[in-house]
Amino acid sequence: MMLSPAIAGLLATKRPDSRTWVELVGLLNDQTTATEIAAIKRGLASWPKELPRPAPKGLPQALPLCLDVAENEQLYHHYIAEICGSPRLRLRDGSPAVSLWRQPRGTVTLQGGGQVTLGAGQPGLADIGGFMTVEWWQCRLPGCCPDSQGFCQNPKHYRHTNLYVEIEAKLDGKIPPNAREYRGNSKRALTQTEQDQCQRQQAMLRRGGCYIFAERTAEAIEALVQYRDEVLARMS
Repeated sequence: MMLSPAIAGLLATKRPDSRTWVELVGLLNDQTTATEIAAIKRGLASWPKELPRPAPKGLPQALPLCLDVAENEQLYHHYIAEICGSPRLRLRDGSPAVSLWRQPRGTVTLQGGGQVTLGAGQPGLADIGGFMTVEWWQCRLPGCCPDSQGFCQNPKHYRHTNLYVEIEAKLDGKIPPNAREYRGNSKRALTQTEQDQCQRQQAMLRRGGCYIFAERTAEAIEALVQYRDEVLARMS
């Protein structure tokens, strides 16, 4: 099925966002066939699963193309699975270099009527926290036998350290203006939660730490790879 150049171009957008989706559904109408919808759905398979695709009003045939995404446990577990399973974040033995967990915030009411505040005393705590193992080659030990490419195969000549990392998952366009990752020009006031998150990020960055705002799992992975490489560069 050959789609129109305009639709095909939008489907092939390098970094689709909410505006790309609005443009795409704006090209659909009552004359759009089921065959075209099926072809568009196949093209959407390459779009990030973290990008919401809300249903357009008055266009029921577009419902198979829509995707409901919210900042909830399903999204956080999706981030954890994608990051921990990324081939870019592996140790030399093939095992995952990152271990992540959900960091809940808020107040929970217990069966007995009492309340517990999760994340208390940690303003700005990110949705996801964990450790990233950084591995480097230290071949100055006795008995080193490098291979033909100059790399030692002795596992005892590799060193490891664990780095604490935090990832704040945001929906498309929701990264606050004061975040390091923000690329817009909005002057809007931050919510108290956003202020706490940005202050926590700034404090962690000043100490050489890692606090990532991310709208895409691929971008969170890229940020972790860059942080790992920066740490290794400091150690060399």
